[in-house]
Amino acid sequence: MNTAFFIIGDGKDLQENNVTVKEGGFLGLFGRVEKLKPDFNRDDFTQIDIREETQFEVNTPQNKLKLITVHPTQSYVLKPVTDTTTVMSISDPEQFWDASNYMVISTK
Repeated sequence: MNTAFFIIGDGKDLQENNVTVKEGGFLGLFGRVEKLKPDFNRDDFTQIDIREETQFEVNTPQNKLKLITVHPTQSYVLKPVTDTTTVMSISDPEQFWDASNYMVISTK
């Protein structure tokens, strides 16, 4: 009940490891959207207790970070710490993890 899973990785690596897929777009090129694959590979995810883990440090600038899974925007905050590091703080864990107990963060 208090268990969730997350993965943080480069967009290409996430696709190669069958976690995400790019879909849609005009002629399959423009406007493609990165999404969690329906039959995604769960092997590389890290298991957490949502009562204890509310902050995730990502070694990428905020403008290069993308949350792939759908979570309510009012339930978390992205804060730049340095030019190359961003911290994601989950302010409302119950609401955040209610949407999905998997979180995927893609870095560019």
